[in-house]
Amino acid sequence: MTDDGPTRDAAGSTTKPTAGHREARPGQVAGAPPGRPAERYGRRAGRPGPGWLPALLVALVLLAGLGIALVAYRNLGGPGVSGTVTAFTTTADHVDITFVVQRDKPDRRAVCLARARSASGIEVGSAEVAVPAGSGRARITYRLATSTRAVTGEVTGCRYRTAG
Repeated sequence: MTDDGPTRDAAGSTTKPTAGHREARPGQVAGAPPGRPAERYGRRAGRPGPGWLPALLVALVLLAGLGIALVAYRNLGGPGVSGTVTAFTTTADHVDITFVVQRDKPDRRAVCLARARSASGIEVGSAEVAVPAGSGRARITYRLATSTRAVTGEVTGCRYRTAG
């Protein structure tokens, strides 16, 4: 390759290499830079540590996330008891609210928060309504006293009653 004299190609023609020309290796185009980076930059160091370590770390992170999700679901999930208003009637000094309580543990007592609001949206009455243990679905009618005339009666939420 140090000879700058004419050479013959496969067809028998004579060619003279140009400056910077390199002779092609088998499978390589003449004049092209080397195809493998290892020839250009040297060998790359091997990956430190075992190959299973990243997979193990990913699995541990996924298990930790699943555990956190399970704890959050148990502690912050739905209460298992809900109240839905089916009717209400207002008068000058009270509102009669009829609602259905649905619960997944009928043997436990529950409590629901009922409230009444005026035309301007101000709360004019509220009370905690006790729901005795019994069936999984209970229909309750409660008379809620109001400070002024109410235009609506609501049940804002229900929960199981704690011991006591």
